[in-house]
Amino acid sequence: MSKQQMMLSALIAVGLLTTGCKTSGTASIDGGVKPLLILRHMEASDHAFRHAAVEVLRSQADLEHHGSGTLASMVIDFNEQSAVVLALGEQPTAGWSAQITSVQHHHDRLYVQGIAHQPADDEVVASVLTYPIAVAIIPRVGEVVVHPEIIDIVGNDDGPAAP
Repeated sequence: MSKQQMMLSALIAVGLLTTGCKTSGTASIDGGVKPLLILRHMEASDHAFRHAAVEVLRSQADLEHHGSGTLASMVIDFNEQSAVVLALGEQPTAGWSAQITSVQHHHDRLYVQGIAHQPADDEVVASVLTYPIAVAIIPRVGEVVVHPEIIDIVGNDDGPAAP
């Protein structure tokens, strides 16, 4: 192989590796990963979500299954929209929060990027059970397998701006 061919091969390899890369680390060589617009979002504490999870609610029945007053108060048109929920589960103190920073769709996969904020060890927080959740309303998606990409941040770091 000539020096020119080796250089061209290296450039193509670099191009293939970087094509479709998202800031979250999700990549697709064919460029098929589609960022979804977050139409609305909110963060709250909701005791209906006692366990950590990332899930997609696609119907009123899905929403009612949780018995969540927080979600029930949101107006969601399930004919046009879905709700992505990032729940951190039961936490022993205040100072915890969840944030969905990006949602991407590729075939039957939904990539959910988010941040789980937790208080620093030396941070003064109330000793009260909390159930932090983040909800993102997105354009309707069909049946999908959820791939959470959640990072933990310790301390009082606000992280990136909310979408």
